[in-house]
Amino acid sequence: MVEASAFFTGSPKIDIDSSFSGTCIGVADALKDEETKLKDDVADYDFLPKLQAGVIYRF
Repeated sequence: MVEASAFFTGSPKIDIDSSFSGTCIGVADALKDEETKLKDDVADYDFLPKLQAGVIYRF
């Protein structure tokens, strides 16, 4: 038994926040930069592939 398929997940939603962003200089900017990089990295992953294989034995 073999099954191949794909799941449509849609565009990922990413939001990075910190309670320290108001007290530390540059943390808010660094978080925004990291959020933008992460969104760019995962933007192409709308579909997740699935491959399943199994063996059935009767006696």
